[in-house]
Amino acid sequence: MFIKNKRLLQIVCAVSAVLFVIGVFLDEQISSAVFNMQSGFGSFFAGMGEFPCVAASFLAAELFVTAADTKRKNHMYFCYGCAGLVGLFGLLIATEPLDHYTTLLAAGAAALQVILALLICLVFYKRILELSRNDRMRLALFISGSLLLMIGSVFVLKHLWGRPRYRAVSVTKDLDFRPVWAPSHSLADSFPKLEHDEFRSFPSSHTSCAAAIILISLLIGYIPSLKQHAFTADIIAFAYTALVAFSRIIMGAHYLTDVTAGWMIMVCAAWCMSLLFLKKGNVRTKQAS
Repeated sequence: MFIKNKRLLQIVCAVSAVLFVIGVFLDEQISSAVFNMQSGFGSFFAGMGEFPCVAASFLAAELFVTAADTKRKNHMYFCYGCAGLVGLFGLLIATEPLDHYTTLLAAGAAALQVILALLICLVFYKRILELSRNDRMRLALFISGSLLLMIGSVFVLKHLWGRPRYRAVSVTKDLDFRPVWAPSHSLADSFPKLEHDEFRSFPSSHTSCAAAIILISLLIGYIPSLKQHAFTADIIAFAYTALVAFSRIIMGAHYLTDVTAGWMIMVCAAWCMSLLFLKKGNVRTKQAS
């Protein structure tokens, strides 16, 4: 298991599965009950909810840079190249506020996310050096691989499913609610006045990106001097993801099944990458590097 507290993760996943089943039958009713496009809570997380993905990307870049062996040019170029790519990915995610806020506010929110992510990297810098160079590389590949697999899976499913968002259903004549088991990839063609983004409800990318915070809590669990804070970090990670998920339902951007699926996609991506990069044993404390 990629998170040290296996029981906690199992409980959260079991609750998520139950919520998904509830959503299968009550998606529309739940969204109708909480829908509020004017919600300040929802608006805040619309622009800032994906911040953990930015921070995780920057931390992966930092891990790559600190893992680079400057005595081996090919290794150094590979690490720096990966750091640049994953850092660029983080910068792209940081532009999300541009889709939700006015230009000035969006620019400030985007800059704030980048600054906070850099500060997190600064705080982690000396702690990361407690790990061996090999283990820094493994963690860098794990985090960046998890993010890539997550975002790729979400992108493909959004386009294949084409599920209309509740906010569009609630104000558009003849656009009916579609249950999660009924892909609607061709439905957008019948409503040319609506943006295609209004037909990308399933799964929730905001929730998947928010759930990237579990990658940060995992890193905390592997660093010797921070291990004692791992359980608290896991609790914060799950709570933050739940807040973002609920905010997306409030805004009518997603249904309960969308956000639970978004969360599970991040978990599955991390699990798959852990089999590739973290399976050989616990990450070790640095002896010499």
